[in-house]
Amino acid sequence: MRSPRVTRVLRGSMAAAFATFIALMSHIAGGGALPGWVGIVVPLALSMIVCILLMGRKLSAIRTAGGVAVSQFLFHSLFIFGTAPHASAGEGTSYHHHGAAAAPAWESTATLITADATMWGWHAAAAVVTAAVLYRAERAAAIMHALAHAIRAWMRRVIVALVGILVEPARATRSAVDTTILPALSRLFVATARRRGPPAFRVL
Repeated sequence: MRSPRVTRVLRGSMAAAFATFIALMSHIAGGGALPGWVGIVVPLALSMIVCILLMGRKLSAIRTAGGVAVSQFLFHSLFIFGTAPHASAGEGTSYHHHGAAAAPAWESTATLITADATMWGWHAAAAVVTAAVLYRAERAAAIMHALAHAIRAWMRRVIVALVGILVEPARATRSAVDTTILPALSRLFVATARRRGPPAFRVL
């Protein structure tokens, strides 16, 4: 049986992977560029830490929704940081080709972070989907845990009842032996013992 800590880590990791995937798909659907490995691994690692910490016993829809909303902004920013060097390098080459000065990397990154309404709309949709799935998954996990506990208790009662049914005839047989056969054997032994002794001689 898994310990509560291991279960919490597994559930948090799965929730983080799902949240990161949904956020990445919404980011690309909103017009964002596909980030590199760093832009994916870093948000995933941070999301795992947050999700594992949030995986508590008491469920809260408000807490889940708030955490997901904040995570969507962080996902968007980290995805941008993961793609900003490539984008800024391409823009710098274009500017030098036209004779203009290259824009600073932080300026291009800030421009990308301030996304348009379409991007934030996709992230909002991702936040709603993620919050609903995570909250329902938490509720489903709690229901499944309670159901498993009830089934285990029911099976224990059934096993105890079956053992009682199988043991009772054996007890009845042993009781019959103790009350009928053993007393009869005891009486037979006593009668036999009384007849023992030296043979009687007739005196003439």
